[in-house]
Amino acid sequence: MSELAHTLARVRIDARPQWIRSVSPYTLIRRYWNASKADAARAELVALMRHECSERAEGGDTRTLGASRLARRRPRRYHLILEFADDPLLRRAAAQHLSLNNVTVDTLASVTRPGAASGGGWHVDQHERGLKAIMYLDDVDEFNGPFAVLFDYAGAPIAPLPGRLGRRFGDAAIARAVHRGARVVPLHAPRGSVILFETSSIHRGLPCARGTRHSLTNYYANTPGICRLGGGLGGGLGHRIGPASKTTVS
Repeated sequence: MSELAHTLARVRIDARPQWIRSVSPYTLIRRYWNASKADAARAELVALMRHECSERAEGGDTRTLGASRLARRRPRRYHLILEFADDPLLRRAAAQHLSLNNVTVDTLASVTRPGAASGGGWHVDQHERGLKAIMYLDDVDEFNGPFAVLFDYAGAPIAPLPGRLGRRFGDAAIARAVHRGARVVPLHAPRGSVILFETSSIHRGLPCARGTRHSLTNYYANTPGICRLGGGLGGGLGHRIGPASKTTVS
């Protein structure tokens, strides 16, 4: 077993509902949608991916790019995909995080099956500040490819792999960072949960051993020029977002 595998085997996260402090690059909102609504959205995702173009991504997961744009052609059939894409609370949160008056959004539909790993290893989506919202449409545990965040590495920058615009990182480099004090945090959560994530922080989908992970991911328009190295969701965002029935974002 590799050093990284040993590290992952030791990782434990607190399963209690919590709002992550602003030092975190993510906020996890458990059960943002209830299970029955998530199940209905999963059925829409499966139907859309069956009838529209999909591609095999680098990590072996199957993806349909521009799912929200495709869904707008048949809004009644795919109304839940559009509801997630247009969610006003998430859009206001993204605008706040990106210091914009308004944001645009594009949605990715994806399925991770055994043997695949969403995103194809450790990476950042970009070097500039950005935000995405991931909704799990399956109950996600350690076996079906949870989204994972590298935590507490800002004080020890990690050398990227050659090429690839400096956005990819090898397992050995991540293991060294963990040895220096960084932490790998896999996000296990029930279906309907949403992860808001700063996309310039290092992350990956862990390998799927069994089951599947269906998910929708909103990518919000970003503000260039702000380099993030494991930084937090600024402005108290982690404190201010909660279940839609209880908390709003001004």
